Amino acid sequence: MKASSVTDLLIAHRWDQAVGSFNSSMKASYTADSLKLAWGQVEAQFGAYVSRGTTTRVKPSANEVVFDTPLSFKDKAGKSRIAFDIAGNISSLNILPAGAA
Repeated sequence: MKASSVTDLLIAHRWDQAVGSFNSSMKASYTADSLKLAWGQVEAQFGAYVSRGTTTRVKPSANEVVFDTPLSFKDKAGKSRIAFDIAGNISSLNILPAGAA
């Protein structure tokens, strides 16, 4: 599943490869360096990364497909939420608290 692979790229700090999956709008807003900075902010808030769970599809819509992947950090649980546009490129990527809707 592509969402799992992208989450694994974030975990492995492979910023350039993760950005390569972004759509043009996301590429205009985020670089590998800004993604690295964002991950640092996540770890400052949640603690060091520990492990990830199984990716599941959520929030189906006509324009995008959204997946959540549970993430365990040292201080609290979170999840990656990755949306793909109809072309299969990432249209949004967020790290959220585990209970976020």
